[in-house]
Amino acid sequence: MTSIYNNQSSPVNQQPPLHIQIDSLAIDTLEPPPAKVTSNQSTLRTTLRQNIMKRLNQAVGQHTWGDQFEIPVHEDLKTGEITSLGLSLYNHDAVANQNFNQNHATQVSCGFTENLRQLADQWPPIEKAIFNHALALKDMAEADEYAPKGSGKHLQALKQIQARALPFDFGELTSKVGSNAYAALMNARTTEHQQDMLTRIQTADDLVMNCVQFVALTLHQEGILSLDALKQNQDFTQLLSLNTAIPYKEHAKKLKPGDLVMVYTKDSHEFCHIAFFRSHASQKTTEKPPRVIELGGNSETSHVRKGQIQITDEFELYVKPLKTLLNRSI
Repeated sequence: MTSIYNNQSSPVNQQPPLHIQIDSLAIDTLEPPPAKVTSNQSTLRTTLRQNIMKRLNQAVGQHTWGDQFEIPVHEDLKTGEITSLGLSLYNHDAVANQNFNQNHATQVSCGFTENLRQLADQWPPIEKAIFNHALALKDMAEADEYAPKGSGKHLQALKQIQARALPFDFGELTSKVGSNAYAALMNARTTEHQQDMLTRIQTADDLVMNCVQFVALTLHQEGILSLDALKQNQDFTQLLSLNTAIPYKEHAKKLKPGDLVMVYTKDSHEFCHIAFFRSHASQKTTEKPPRVIELGGNSETSHVRKGQIQITDEFELYVKPLKTLLNRSI
């Protein structure tokens, strides 16, 4: 369960992304009492679960893993609001791995780029447009600090800012920088950009995202998580109610396809991975490992795949039954 980005046991050893707080996914095994479910709701839950598994099976071999990183590019002097740009990072090992393809990624020299404005040139059109629009908003906000809008001094300042290179150092581990579909959706500032990105998420087979983003966007595609929910709960602990996850060994026999399986380090309890359960492995052991559909489960593949999570002394597994999320959306 190693991170492709930092080649360590948990991706949270890297600086956590601004929008995704995955380094503090606390576990509280107290599950609220189940609500009464009508026959119509039960039928709808079954249909939604079947639709999710159909979508997941169709996604196998598609999309690309990318660990989101946020670049702070401007701080409003009046409000303190920080404008950030979301993207994906890949280290040298990932880039050198022939089994790991980085879609829409730009090579950087020792983690350093001389100009962020050229970084998105190879990205998909909508991700590129959202990235460049965020830079344009940054330029305008920066010019606003020099002179009132519409004045000659404001226009002059804006031209100087736009002509200036924006160097950035991603660190010596980074070899390539790519787009990130989830970050693009969160950073879309116009109705047109947001709708174009939503359409791309529904129809494209080459999105770049990490494991938690893959789970969230899959649930969004089936109408289980609304766009408002994604934007208002960018802490995935709250979004997916992971604080009420259940130890795998206590719920293993009750698991159904589409339920969520989470992996944590046993000693430090750091979050490592999340995937969709599909079945139990056939090993004749007391605790059968879960077979899953996942994105970014190991460093051997960069795309959505059918995998298996091993049960070891190093990690501990928790589950989140899909029905608890379905109950909220029905």
